[in-house]
Amino acid sequence: MPTTGPTLASARVVVSDRAAVADDAMRLTHDAYVERSFLQPVPSGRRFIAQYLNPATRFVVVYSGDEPIATATLVPDGPFGLPADRAFVEEIDQVRAESDTRCEVSGLSIASVWRRQTRLVLGLLLGTIVRVNGRRAVGHRVVFVVEPRQAVVMSSVLMGERSFGPRPLLGAPGTLVVTRDLSHYRTFFADPAGPSARGLVAEYALDPNPTWLVDEPPSGDWRRLLVPSLVEESGLLARLERQLDLVRGAVGAPATSAMIS
Repeated sequence: MPTTGPTLASARVVVSDRAAVADDAMRLTHDAYVERSFLQPVPSGRRFIAQYLNPATRFVVVYSGDEPIATATLVPDGPFGLPADRAFVEEIDQVRAESDTRCEVSGLSIASVWRRQTRLVLGLLLGTIVRVNGRRAVGHRVVFVVEPRQAVVMSSVLMGERSFGPRPLLGAPGTLVVTRDLSHYRTFFADPAGPSARGLVAEYALDPNPTWLVDEPPSGDWRRLLVPSLVEESGLLARLERQLDLVRGAVGAPATSAMIS
């Protein structure tokens, strides 16, 4: 593991859709978003959004020992779109027209007691996100939304190619960043002339022996164990049923409620 100081000596990163990992990710994001007034607290204490249901969504959690300390969720484009569509749908539609595959980094959060180590924790978390996305086919793009004052730095660190905004998102200004083709990340991060913040990410993105990384194959575990209660709490199914009833009514099909025995 790259040397990042004694406070992260036992850190590891898990990339997974296992229920325990997903639960840690959604809990960390909920708490951070509530703290920053991006989200009203919900009874489950978990931040769940419909886009997480897109196929191949994966949760990335940094652990110090057994303690989850930072997280982000990798949301591939799919039937529910991307989280940033709510503010940047036209720009993301352009990315869709230009690329075969896309992913959004959503819900990036660091536990409050670890924010004094933000640079080191972010290096570990973002380095993992880069290497996971870098395995995708040529042309894969990543989008993410950051605070406007962070957009230039984050673009320089994470292969940003274009940015849009700021626009209101989750009650605060946000800037959308669209990356270059992530399949070329090795060349980008190997450049010694890059800024120091990029070097922290490069340590992990290019680590040839990532003993700190646990990259688990998809299991669907979180869908079976967590989704039913989270969908009920969010009201998602009820909203979708109302939308479907409108569509069925427009084409003369029976309403959803009439089809339930």
